[in-house]
Amino acid sequence: MQIEIKEIDGDVQISGNVITLNNGKITLTDGTIICSGHHYIENQPTTENNGQPFIHEEYQLDTFNSITSNSYFNVEVAIGDKQQVIVDAPQDVIESINVECKGLTLELDIKPTFDIEVSEIKARVVVQRLNQLISMGGSKIKVLTPIKSDGTLMIAAHQGSKITTKKIYCPNVYLTSSEASSINVEELEAPTAIITKSIQASHVTIGAGAKTPNLYITSTDSTSTTFNNINVQHIVVKSNGSSNNIFSGTAETIEFTASQRSSIDAKLLSAETGIATSKDIANIQTNVSGKLEKHSSLLAKLKNI
Repeated sequence: MQIEIKEIDGDVQISGNVITLNNGKITLTDGTIICSGHHYIENQPTTENNGQPFIHEEYQLDTFNSITSNSYFNVEVAIGDKQQVIVDAPQDVIESINVECKGLTLELDIKPTFDIEVSEIKARVVVQRLNQLISMGGSKIKVLTPIKSDGTLMIAAHQGSKITTKKIYCPNVYLTSSEASSINVEELEAPTAIITKSIQASHVTIGAGAKTPNLYITSTDSTSTTFNNINVQHIVVKSNGSSNNIFSGTAETIEFTASQRSSIDAKLLSAETGIATSKDIANIQTNVSGKLEKHSSLLAKLKNI
């Protein structure tokens, strides 16, 4: 089938046989608008998995504002006017997939009896409002559009999974990663507070900066937390194990506590005042122009640049 397109208006991404339209419209030569808002347009997938063709399945579900993904899923999420859930999977796998709403949560999972080897199951989700994202069991979630809400947003990655997002604007943002998982946010703004917790070799990275009055960070084990070009009033960091925390930007006050073999590198974070406590053999570097209350054990390191 061939379609002659007259006009494409909006942010459009083309990957293989998929056209992703972000907040725009596609008009045919006869004037018909085939889609507007955020949609996916796709031909029947031809990719095969162990000789099995991929099946394209669209689900009609109740309204949801939370997404939980497990196992093999690779999920693309967008905020749009019309809710949509599409899954692409090998023909012998599609019947073993659970796609259902429990309350206000969309759950993507594999049935317990599933024993077929498969590298990846693709899902594409359009949701009108997003309050929570959870990725588990090695699944991946990528948010293609900015997330804006007047409430609280919770993002959690567990068990080797990965979540990446565009800009986030929500009053309160909670980020939790564990068990070799990662959360990567392109840009983050929270008028009230940002709270992050990373444990067990996981990672939290904020790319283009975080704007918030209050930033609270807890990192343990072999984790890493990176906040680039932040703009905060008050930042509290509690670090232990062998975790590594790196910050740049500006802050009015800091409150750092590092213990065991952990480190807090804030030499590129310009702060006015603060408190820094380094215990055991931990290492803290600060850049405080005003009063800095320092506490350090015998083998620990604490340096203000």
